[in-house]
Amino acid sequence: MFWEAIIRGLGVLIHWETYIAVVLYFVIFVGPLVLVGLAVQRSEVGTGLGGCLMTFVMPVLQTFAIFVFVLTLFPIILGVGNGAAWTLPWVLGGQDPWLMARMVVVLFIAALLMAFVPLVGAWESLHTAVLGSIALTFVIRMLDSPGSVYSHIALWPGLWFFLGLVAVGGLMAWVGRLVAVGLGVLVSAGLARVLKNSTEGIATLLMFPMAGIFGFLPMFLYGAYLAAQIHSSG
Repeated sequence: MFWEAIIRGLGVLIHWETYIAVVLYFVIFVGPLVLVGLAVQRSEVGTGLGGCLMTFVMPVLQTFAIFVFVLTLFPIILGVGNGAAWTLPWVLGGQDPWLMARMVVVLFIAALLMAFVPLVGAWESLHTAVLGSIALTFVIRMLDSPGSVYSHIALWPGLWFFLGLVAVGGLMAWVGRLVAVGLGVLVSAGLARVLKNSTEGIATLLMFPMAGIFGFLPMFLYGAYLAAQIHSSG
């Protein structure tokens, strides 16, 4: 099933909606992050206090970005639709506020915990993979109804499948870190030229979401595992 999940998961990448959703994720995560970083850099706030502020702000932005990304793309990730659900993240609060509240709180707590776990906190793509997978389990619960195929889906993929996801996640973390470092240097130089100021701190902050994007692939593989069950039971 793991190799089938790889093929099905990679299939998500052929949809143009995936790349628009990635851009949306990046805008939600990075836009406010840059503004907060500039505000901290230009204010009289101390380095320690500014660091504490960013430690809290980043999980908030990451949680919301993952929330929007997964709810938008879940029909494609789970193979239950041909297009993205562009409006769902913005109307879910009115349709099922309790589910939305639980999903956001759980994602935020998980993001905070991973930020303080040694080694794990430095694997940006692992954050994305874990939070995205948690969000997918909430989507399954959202789709569940008495007698539906979603009631019989096993959320735990098994030890070997899990280890395969960890291996893919580790590879994506390494690739993501290399790409993020390279892009971080370019972004830092560009911002310094435009703003006429030191932007090393902002570029460092941007490396987190840049590297985190590579965590979408392990999340797609987990989604493919869930999708296989949906279609085999349908």
